[in-house]
Amino acid sequence: MGRFPAPSTPLGRALDRLEQLTTTRYKASLRRPSLRDILLDASGADILTHVLRHAEPKLGATFVGHWPLLTQGEVLPTREGPSGTARNKIWELFVGALCTHFATEVQAEEPDVTCNFLRSRIGVACKCLYSTSPAKQAARIVEGARQIEASNVDFGFILANIVNLLPHTDLIDPKKLSERDYHDPVARVDREAKRIFTRLPLAELWTRLSDGDGGPRTKTRAVLFFAPALVPAPEVGLAMAMPIAPFFFRMVASDLDLRFAEALGTALGHDLTAVP
Repeated sequence: MGRFPAPSTPLGRALDRLEQLTTTRYKASLRRPSLRDILLDASGADILTHVLRHAEPKLGATFVGHWPLLTQGEVLPTREGPSGTARNKIWELFVGALCTHFATEVQAEEPDVTCNFLRSRIGVACKCLYSTSPAKQAARIVEGARQIEASNVDFGFILANIVNLLPHTDLIDPKKLSERDYHDPVARVDREAKRIFTRLPLAELWTRLSDGDGGPRTKTRAVLFFAPALVPAPEVGLAMAMPIAPFFFRMVASDLDLRFAEALGTALGHDLTAVP
């Protein structure tokens, strides 16, 4: 990325842990209490650097104010953190960088990120869900839809980061894992995905978005939920980093919707069109 945050910053700490995770220092203490934080930091730094690497020249001037925020607060998109300008702006930067992997003319503008994709100007409303209140979660998604409808794009998607809603500790707590979990981490991910998404206010979302709460919906195409997590895997004895299969909540079923979600998933190295 051409930027080296100080070790005292959360991102600097995470990069250090990523570098040292394979050393005997951590291998010798995989079950110590801080393992959760070590793995969340390392996996977050890995995903963030993978997505942001080489993206800066492609993002251009409209994102220039986002980059300095990497050194402020808990900005890793893969671990929980309090709401704040830096965290929300880095989520926009992360999404913008993802789009540079498959789209052109990526800009930081309303709804949050725009790009050219399949001969259309696409807008992405980037939302982080912090509250456990279904009403507040639905309100954030509807807010994104309103931004899309009011923006100068052809079509739009809402990409919501729900990492704050994940039971991170439960996912890697040895006392809560079965033998099957260790040998079939994918099945564990599927079970957690279903459990998480059944808690989201999908019925309310469907009603509010379909009825055009706050105005008619002519541009908003789909809602995507980004849910990275840690799951048990025998390769490292306890846990590995992998995203939970995000729920692809489509309002308008079309080839554009699927191809945009597939492109995002390819950039992340994961299938975003999977529905639990």
